[in-house]
This record gives sequence, structure tokens and C-alpha cells, in this order.
Amino acid sequence: MKTKYKIKAEHFLGATSELADHIMQLQLEETYEDYIEYENEEKTSSHFTDEGQEIFNETLSDVEHILYRYGIIHEEAE
Repeated sequence: MKTKYKIKAEHFLGATSELADHIMQLQLEETYEDYIEYENEEKTSSHFTDEGQEIFNETLSDVEHILYRYGIIHEEAE
């Protein structure tokens, strides 16, 4: 059986989300901003467009699968 390295939920979610967002920015380059909608004029609150959310979710899934292959999992996963 492969050794599993369990990471606290908040750390796992934070790291995988940050990695997915970074990869998304690298892939989309200048068009990254086209996939973000700001909720106020100060641009302090935002979310992805529907298409941007799909791209993010796919990238996040890829990141999670890569980590899982190396035995790095969410503390509640088996």
C-alpha cells in the first residue's frame, strides 16, 4: 500500500485552489481577466464567470489528481 500524506482540509483546499488559479493565469495569460466578474467598483470582491469557473474546476481537479498520485490527500479523504 502506498503511503498517504494527509493534509489538513484548510491547507489542502488553500494550496490546491492557489495552484489551480496560478496555472489558470499562466494558461490564459492576458485573457485571464476576461473570466472574472467584479462585484464592486473597487474590485475587492470578485468571482469567476460561468466559463471561468468551469476552467478553474477542471484545473483544480487536475491538481488534486496529481497530488493524489503522490499520496498527498485531504485529511478526510481515503
